[in-house]
Amino acid sequence: MPPPSSGGIHIVQILNILENFDMKKYGFGSADADANHGRG
Repeated sequence: MPPPSSGGIHIVQILNILENFDMKKYGFGSADADANHGRG
């Protein structure tokens, strides 16, 4: 049997890192960010 996935641990670590950033400052979740997603 293989070892269990560590995906949950990685998600928690990423969320802990993102706590230190003001996501609203970067436009996270705004209509503009959603409209521009994938363009570039």
